[in-house]
Amino acid sequence: MNIFEQVKKHWQQLRKGTYQFLDGIKETDLDLKLPFAKSQTIRYQLHCMCGAQESNISLIVEDKWNGYSSSLDKLGKTDLATIKTHLQAADKQMLAAYQSPNLGRRNGH
Repeated sequence: MNIFEQVKKHWQQLRKGTYQFLDGIKETDLDLKLPFAKSQTIRYQLHCMCGAQESNISLIVEDKWNGYSSSLDKLGKTDLATIKTHLQAADKQMLAAYQSPNLGRRNGH
């Protein structure tokens, strides 16, 4: 198993945990804060998680940082189903990125 396959496998395991978490919370839980001093809401954390993944896809495929953005940015306050849908769409894009022919060909690899 090469490094990219290992990263993909680890990422899929982490994402599985994310979906188990989403399946285990209620809509009202999205407005709760995590138990540390400067926490934002769970909704905000999931929004950032989705945006971070979406933003890094171009970095993986094109070796170019295009800045942070999230498909959830323009939607305002999103519900659990919408967050999950956007994360699943980002997952498909990420899996495609891991299969990119450019992956691993940079910097002499």
